[in-house]
Amino acid sequence: KVNHLGENLKLNIAFKINTFNTIINSYYIIRVYPVREITLTANPMEGCAPLATQLTTETGAKEYLWDFGDGINESGSYQTTHIFENNSNDTLSYTVKVTAISSFGCLEEASTQLMVHPTPQPEFSVAPETQQMPGRTVTLENQTDGNWQFEWDFGDGNASSLRQPGSYQYNFSGNYTITLRAFDDFCEASLSKEIVITPMLPAIDYGPNAEGCPPLTVNFYNNTLDATSFLWDFGDGTFSDELSPTHTYRIAGTYTVTLKAIGPGGENSAQEVTIRVFPKPTALFEPIPKVIYIPDDQVTFINKSEGAVSYFWDLGDGNTSDTFSPTHIYSETGTYDVTLEAFNEFNCSDKLVLPEAVKALQGGEISFPNAFTPQENGPTDGKYQYGDRQNLVFYPFIQKGIVEYHLQIYTRWGELIFESHDINQGWDGYYNNRLCPQGVYIWRVIVAFSDGRRMEKTGDVTLLR
Repeated sequence: KVNHLGENLKLNIAFKINTFNTIINSYYIIRVYPVREITLTANPMEGCAPLATQLTTETGAKEYLWDFGDGINESGSYQTTHIFENNSNDTLSYTVKVTAISSFGCLEEASTQLMVHPTPQPEFSVAPETQQMPGRTVTLENQTDGNWQFEWDFGDGNASSLRQPGSYQYNFSGNYTITLRAFDDFCEASLSKEIVITPMLPAIDYGPNAEGCPPLTVNFYNNTLDATSFLWDFGDGTFSDELSPTHTYRIAGTYTVTLKAIGPGGENSAQEVTIRVFPKPTALFEPIPKVIYIPDDQVTFINKSEGAVSYFWDLGDGNTSDTFSPTHIYSETGTYDVTLEAFNEFNCSDKLVLPEAVKALQGGEISFPNAFTPQENGPTDGKYQYGDRQNLVFYPFIQKGIVEYHLQIYTRWGELIFESHDINQGWDGYYNNRLCPQGVYIWRVIVAFSDGRRMEKTGDVTLLR
């Protein structure tokens, strides 16, 4: 036996044999190749799976055979890296062996042992992953296998070491990262999941409901929460992006006001406000006649208003009236502006000022009776006989000569029912061959006197039956 670790050793062996007094000499050469002892180092020798370990032995061999102890073998260099797995819940030991083969075919082995600890595989569920305030609670379920210690990081500065924390409530909206850390004395691993809690939708609060006469100006208030911008639809084709706008409605109708609010939590809208604009009456009238002669002439204001139920007249001389179509006698000469204000059932009003509505001139020489009683047995030609005291025909009292004469009779509603240009003809109380109802009628006369003056007068006459 030759133990030799150096260079190749050459041994010369000689044999001397005496046979029958004959000496036989024989020589043999034996070469002994060196076999070097090897070691095996692992870095690291202990750790958590998957454990990447660098394995190193001595150089100089022609070939290296590696047995990693996990069922995997390979042929390679004097140094290699191998990943050791551990899918169990217990620590595993691996025996790694390397065989070095020299160029002479000599073998040398070395081995070492590695410790691979299990690494946790954290898993958990979180629900819901997305929600909107006021919802802000999540339910957590730890689904990790194995007897590990745990640490929860809820992403808002709070943590828990419970295996099953159950539910967790956040204080504010936002994006949060929930992390579960599983660990023991050797190994650890973490898993993170994202959740989103969006801000609340804007909580709309606005007003007021309003009603009134046009033009109706409404000052809107806006107490909406969690909004950054607004869009008002006033219901009449106009819009505003102000916080609390003021808007004027000029046309009668019912309007629904919509407020759209936009905030971090999204967009919300409401149709909760109704604006009612009442109709407005129309004031309109006509004075008959426009020119009168004092002290006897009177003027009647024919009311042509629409949509009104009550009236107030300012007749321009300090006198007022609340009748439908007032009749008035002016006591002084002059030009008078007349104002009519008409009101409807909603107390909405319209005002008409008629400048120079009436012109009062001094004196005239024609007058009319204020009542007459027509005959009931049929119409006449209306011819008036001077000195006739039966009062069957409505006819003026003329003091001076008249060269032109135009008489008109109207109902109180302004309908013309009689007219004549014959100075000797009055009204017999008939219209379309039928006796008119008892009541008050408006007369209008236009005359020209022989002295060149012209006059227009109006008044009323009562037909009695």
